[in-house]
Amino acid sequence: MDERVNETVIKLFASFDQFSKLNWNPSPVCELNRSEIFTLLTIKKIMDNNNSLVKVSDISKIAGVTPPTITPLITSLEKKGYLIRNISKTDRRVIEIELTEKGSSTIDKVIKVFFNIFEGLVEYLGFKKSNEFVDILSLVFNYFDNLQDIKKDNKNNKEI
Repeated sequence: MDERVNETVIKLFASFDQFSKLNWNPSPVCELNRSEIFTLLTIKKIMDNNNSLVKVSDISKIAGVTPPTITPLITSLEKKGYLIRNISKTDRRVIEIELTEKGSSTIDKVIKVFFNIFEGLVEYLGFKKSNEFVDILSLVFNYFDNLQDIKKDNKNNKEI
């Protein structure tokens, strides 16, 4: 392999590694972890888009996980007062979820904090570099997404 490629691979690895070393938790709510924040954001998004209550299955579809993975997060957020669960009036088998006032105001704060952080990044990088960065991140995401698809295909082919 070309010496320049090796150097670039090492630089890329070191750059990605720097992010893992950041103890970056920009949440204004220290009692919530990333999964809980993501869950609240997802609930808010569904409620805003559909103007309706949310089911665990709705959250799990967006998160790309099974409903049993979401249930402990919902339980934790309910105990902390960020959301409430109700039995559906139309189908007693279905549990509907909605944000409490605490949950709604907390997510509004989180969104504001994240927006301010990324607004600061745009100011730091400048408009042109920020857009280039977005384009590059999209390419990186597509590369790793395709890599996962290839791994899945290889795994499925080996099992046949």
